[in-house]
Amino acid sequence: VEADPHHRARRLFFDLPDPRLPGGSLRSLRTPVRIGEPPLQPAPFLGADTRAELEAAGVSAATVDAVLALLR
Repeated sequence: VEADPHHRARRLFFDLPDPRLPGGSLRSLRTPVRIGEPPLQPAPFLGADTRAELEAAGVSAATVDAVLALLR
């Protein structure tokens, strides 16, 4: 798919720098609809925001700790 001439002409695939990963980048796909060039950043790792989201939903810190302990 990446070698398709149309995709190459549109520069839809690119390397997104991410120092957390081996090799330091992640091959990514741009949206074909562009409005300006917003700064690109990698998504957080799965579960990175779990504590903040649960606490924002009113879950007690003790319960959050217990849930996170189960997920490890």
